[in-house]
Amino acid sequence: GGGGGGRAGDALGDLLGGGDSLGTSGGGMVGVLGASSGSETAVGTSGTGNLLDILDVPLTAAVPGGAQLALQPVPALDAGTFQQRWGALPASPGCVAGPRTVSLGRHTAAQLHAPQPLMTHLAARGFATMASGGAPPAMKFYFYAQAADGGGLFLAEAVVNPAACSAAVTVKTDAAPDRAAVAEAMLVATLASFAA
Repeated sequence: GGGGGGRAGDALGDLLGGGDSLGTSGGGMVGVLGASSGSETAVGTSGTGNLLDILDVPLTAAVPGGAQLALQPVPALDAGTFQQRWGALPASPGCVAGPRTVSLGRHTAAQLHAPQPLMTHLAARGFATMASGGAPPAMKFYFYAQAADGGGLFLAEAVVNPAACSAAVTVKTDAAPDRAAVAEAMLVATLASFAA
């Protein structure tokens, strides 16, 4: 990769426990950043039309308490900031006791042999992929989203087991608890709608 790509790969490799590297070759990590530095790939931008037209999970959500949240359609965050914030931010309300188990669609095992299908699915709903690595049965993803009004950064780790149609998800955020709960619910709904 170009300038800075090695540092980004090292930072994300630290998050993933080493062994994987940022880039698109050899089954390692695939990085998706808001600005390309050479080795990253954009998700869902060529030959797919407007993915926002086919959403089954909206970019805006609300909970009964009245908290609303709209996500930026294409969030931007660099790998170094992601890693720094991941280490500093608290878990969202549903993840305080540890990773939350989330069900994915019943066809996940048939559709998720590589990271790209899930990355594309989440990108269309405002959750960009910072990194992914591993292979079934333990595929690891790092996602992020930003509130459209600037009122929150949402980081997520998902360890996906395609055969079990499930993921262990941890969400961290700097948003107020009500907004954090909405973002977490949006991510859970988005994961549940994958390969349904």
